[in-house]
Amino acid sequence: MVVDDSVDFSTVLSSTVLDETDTAAGEVVLTTIVVIGAADDIDVVSTAAGGVDVVSEAIGGVDVVPASVGGVDVVSEANGGVDVVSAAVGGVDVVSASVGGVDVVSEAIGGVDVVSEETGGVDVVSEATGGFDVVSEETGDFDVVSEVTGGFDVVSEAIGGVDVVPASVGGVDVVSASVGGFEVVSEAIGGVDVVSEETGGVDVVSEATGGFDVVSEAIGDVDVVSASVDGVGVVSEVTGGVDVVSEVTGGFDVVSEETGGVDVVPASVCGVDVVSEANGGVDVVSEVTGGFDVVSEETGGVDVVSEETGGVDVVSEATDGIDVVSEAIGGVDVVSEETGGVDVVSSSVDGVGVFSEETGGVDVVSETIGDVDVASEA
Repeated sequence: MVVDDSVDFSTVLSSTVLDETDTAAGEVVLTTIVVIGAADDIDVVSTAAGGVDVVSEAIGGVDVVPASVGGVDVVSEANGGVDVVSAAVGGVDVVSASVGGVDVVSEAIGGVDVVSEETGGVDVVSEATGGFDVVSEETGDFDVVSEVTGGFDVVSEAIGGVDVVPASVGGVDVVSASVGGFEVVSEAIGGVDVVSEETGGVDVVSEATGGFDVVSEAIGDVDVVSASVDGVGVVSEVTGGVDVVSEVTGGFDVVSEETGGVDVVPASVCGVDVVSEANGGVDVVSEVTGGFDVVSEETGGVDVVSEETGGVDVVSEATDGIDVVSEAIGGVDVVSEETGGVDVVSSSVDGVGVFSEETGGVDVVSETIGDVDVASEA
């Protein structure tokens, strides 16, 4: 770099025109130099027409301050590491002030804007017009607060874990306040709205206009109470396990009362209706008009009794394993009697008919009209 030696860097504060034209190898001819003051260190002010303009003041490391028109403009003041402050018109603009690590403050017009203040970890505060906007204040973990116009809006305050509170217009809006785990409170206009209050596990309370609405209060496990208009409505009260009570007009309706395991009792109009009373395992009783109808009485395993009009009808009585008896009109009909393994007897009209008698392994005999016929004795 060629600099006019006649310029007094300690006094000149304006631009000085240089007339040097030496273009020897390794030298750069400057047309303009802006002097900000020269002290005991190495201070350089450079303005290039279309390259890289840098103004650097280094105390102990590498400090750079540039002003660029269309490239990368960086202004850096470093105390012991690398500190950068950048203002770019169309690229990446970053303003960073670091104490001991990497602190960055960025304002971008159309890219990723981040403003970070760090104490010991990674803290980020960002405001973006069309991308990801995040505002984070961290105490020990990762805390994020974000407001975005059309994407993900999240506001998070974490005490010991991960707490998130967002407010979104048309995407995913979540408001979370967590004590020891994950707590989320969300109100969405057309997506997934969840409101959660947690004591020790995962509790969720949600009201949605057209999606999933869930209201959950948990004592020690996972308790959910939901009332939905056209989606999935669930109301759950649990004592020690998972208890759910749901009423829905056109989807899944489930009512569950649990003593020690998983007990479910639902009443549905056109979906899946299940009524379950469990003593120690999984007991289900279901009556449905056009979908899956199942009536189950269990003693120790899984017992199911189902009568269906057009879908899959199964009647099962199990003593210690899985026993199924099914009569289907046009689908897959299976009749199974089991002794110790898996025994199946099936006759189908136009689908796949299978007849199986098993002693210890898997034995299958199949008769079909136009598909695949298989006779197997194992």
